[in-house]
Amino acid sequence: GGKMLTRIQAVMQVCREFLHSQMQSPMAEKDRYSLVSFNSVATTHFSRMPAKQAWHVVAGGLPIIPELGTSFMAGFTAVHELFQIGHFDDSSSVRIYLLSDGRPGDWTSAAVRNLQ
Repeated sequence: GGKMLTRIQAVMQVCREFLHSQMQSPMAEKDRYSLVSFNSVATTHFSRMPAKQAWHVVAGGLPIIPELGTSFMAGFTAVHELFQIGHFDDSSSVRIYLLSDGRPGDWTSAAVRNLQ
């Protein structure tokens, strides 16, 4: 059998594989990538990078430590702030992929209402 991965290792492996496949695709040549991690607070590790550059950052290892809970609102807020500062070009389509190593610790009915 293979080596058992922790949940955060599995999430980062999927992220690396996704970016690697995107850097191989001519269709994704002009696409730009950002990475936000979150626990009780969010951290934007990079923004608007081409796939190859983003892959090198992720493959080089990021200091993402699974601690302090899983606050989806912290992650959603950080992505919302990227929109507000003009991070995304209006002419491009935006896709947001949410990968988590745990269940949301803040998913209450109040949180759902705030998102609507």
